[in-house]
Amino acid sequence: MKRKTCTLYLSCEEYGVILDALIRFKNKLTRQGRYTDIVDEVILALLDAKTKRVYI
Repeated sequence: MKRKTCTLYLSCEEYGVILDALIRFKNKLTRQGRYTDIVDEVILALLDAKTKRVYI
């Protein structure tokens, strides 16, 4: 099954907020003793994503 891809255009502030929220969510799951594999994958995908400067 092919994964569906989508494109997000984020400002530097939005990127930081999303990354911070994902890290906080991962820490919450860790404290609860739950698996964090999916959150880890999303964080890595966000960090490895291509960046492109867009002027509005």
